[in-house]
Amino acid sequence: MAVTLPGVTYEWVCDAYEGEPEDLGRETYVQSKIRHTIAKLKTRFGARISQRLASGQLDEDLYMDTVSEAVLRIIRNPEGFTTEQQGNYSYGVRAAVASGYLMFTAENMLDLLGEQSPIIGTY
Repeated sequence: MAVTLPGVTYEWVCDAYEGEPEDLGRETYVQSKIRHTIAKLKTRFGARISQRLASGQLDEDLYMDTVSEAVLRIIRNPEGFTTEQQGNYSYGVRAAVASGYLMFTAENMLDLLGEQSPIIGTY
């Protein structure tokens, strides 16, 4: 049986963003990242997330905020900078982030999957 997860709107992501919506770039680009994020969650954890949403263990707003956070991580830092310095300018790049790689923090995964799940995600 196919699992369905709630959608997240472009407007929801804009509301989670600290800047102006036009700073996010093309709306179609943001929407593609939303679709990608939900598809990845659905493929890997869909049944668990769906069950937690249905039982009320996972609040739908928290689910949508978590998707928004993952999308915004890609959009805020497309170059993948991890460190930057002013004097004798230097910077560090994390290749996985620079590639637009979708990442969830350990806290994100704890929110989505619950405390009984092993910690999955970046630290």
